[in-house]
Amino acid sequence: MTKLQNKILAGSAWFLIAVGLVPLVAVLLWPLKHSLESLSMELPLKRGTYISKYFSTKEGVKYHAGLSWDKFLDRDTYVKLDWEILDESGTVLGKGALDSQMGEANGIYLGEIERRTGRKARIVVNVDRDVDGPDSKPQLTIEPPDISLDIAEGYYPAAVVNALIFCCAGGIMLMISKKNTAATVR
Repeated sequence: MTKLQNKILAGSAWFLIAVGLVPLVAVLLWPLKHSLESLSMELPLKRGTYISKYFSTKEGVKYHAGLSWDKFLDRDTYVKLDWEILDESGTVLGKGALDSQMGEANGIYLGEIERRTGRKARIVVNVDRDVDGPDSKPQLTIEPPDISLDIAEGYYPAAVVNALIFCCAGGIMLMISKKNTAATVR
């Protein structure tokens, strides 16, 4: 094998290894680039008004607002609140209310918003009455559905198989190239 053929073989081997690794790296980094959670804050369910810090969302993505507890609530726990999401200028992006007996739940879907601008927003929650229930830490979250994570998880097995096939083929070609280089040097 000539030096030129050997260089072409080695270059092709490195190309195959890159083709195998790039999709795998992309799938592994996908959740880091596409933030899955925009806001998460503890929300004491005592009578009063609570205002979150500003949070950012991506334009054109629907976000779900929800409330969850780390423990199941009693069957007769009653929750009454209203909420609205405002952007920096005070424009209402979404609003809703909850007036319900929980029935041993540990989470509630409050509603959704879709950002039409890339500006920051915050949520204002008015709790109309104290929520009696077990000592739990209610968590208010505003996040997109787990589509990004589902995409990454769905492509992960294919990316691993792709990496195995292309990296093994590239590795074999690289070993042949190195063996030929060593044989040519002698």
